[in-house]
Amino acid sequence: MASDRLAALKAFDETKAGVKGLVDAGVKAVPDIFRHPPDPLSPCTKVAAIPVVDLSGPRSEVVAAVREAARTAGFFQLVNHGVPEAAMSGRLAAGEEEEVLPPACRGVAPKYTAQVRMLGRALFELLSEALGVRRGYLAEEAGCLETLSVAGHYYPACPEPHLTLGAVRHNDPGFLTVLLQDGVGGLQVLTDVEDGEGNVSAAWADVPAVPGALVVNVGDFLQLVSNDRFRSVAHRVVANSVGPRMSVACFFRAKGATVCAPVAMDGGGPPRYRTVTAEELLRSSGKQNGLRDVRL
Repeated sequence: MASDRLAALKAFDETKAGVKGLVDAGVKAVPDIFRHPPDPLSPCTKVAAIPVVDLSGPRSEVVAAVREAARTAGFFQLVNHGVPEAAMSGRLAAGEEEEVLPPACRGVAPKYTAQVRMLGRALFELLSEALGVRRGYLAEEAGCLETLSVAGHYYPACPEPHLTLGAVRHNDPGFLTVLLQDGVGGLQVLTDVEDGEGNVSAAWADVPAVPGALVVNVGDFLQLVSNDRFRSVAHRVVANSVGPRMSVACFFRAKGATVCAPVAMDGGGPPRYRTVTAEELLRSSGKQNGLRDVRL
């Protein structure tokens, strides 16, 4: 019953121990409140073909690589991005503390976030060029740098990983996400798979954990602003029998009152979305319909 589930959730929240508390207590089975119904889509059968973008290459080649990755996969692995390895490993290590804001995070987290903000500006300049507009368009006119929020994720080893998920299927409701993950893995994207007979179906595929790389993905806001030139792709995190898995996601978003509209591009065709505020688009992205609610 729904009331029983709500009561169980309330009791769990009141412990203030989180999922880590369950693991520390030696739980051997996934509690009912964390179980998910079987996914109707095919299980993961392959490693996703996620493009690798090397920021150290000639600019024209980098712009072309970013354009192709954002247009097709919606995800890419970013290497030679300028964020020091020590900052990345330090930020992951700081997230392993149990406190809400452990002392280690107070020094490491702001520095890492500042570096990602600088990286974000560079990425939005590349993406602007990829769209054929002036270099500063996305950062300065579309509001892509207005808000940067950070979320640290701790996924402990799960005794029954087939019964639950680390994060359910979703699209990111923002412009761009920059993800730092450890080597455990678990991130999956929804992709089209051909069975060898010309039949194509949707299935989940693993996003490999590439040492030293940052995973970048397009969000719903950027798909709208790009007028479907760039893709926001559904993804999830599966539970794992090994762990813990640590990740830090930086979300580039707009303020609620910011107006989001498809950018006018030479040869870009008519707008496919109506002009909306970021607050309205965020409400739409939180539904199953996502961007379809604002499509013309």
